[in-house]
Amino acid sequence: MDPAVPPGPDDSVAPRLLGVVTPLWGLSIIAFVARITTRSYPVQRLGWDDFFIVLAAVGHPCGNIGIEIF
Repeated sequence: MDPAVPPGPDDSVAPRLLGVVTPLWGLSIIAFVARITTRSYPVQRLGWDDFFIVLAAVGHPCGNIGIEIF
């Protein structure tokens, strides 16, 4: 598939999109878990920024599910 030619009606870019998004999503989850783990162990030092990170990590999938349902 030539990148200069736009995809036709029967061509899907979904495999390419999943190939890029999935590894990046995995890296972000690893970074999220590492940050929360290191900030909460051995002494709980979670701040307001960590609260917003958790809120975003939980809210993003919920928002996507809501968009797909409605």
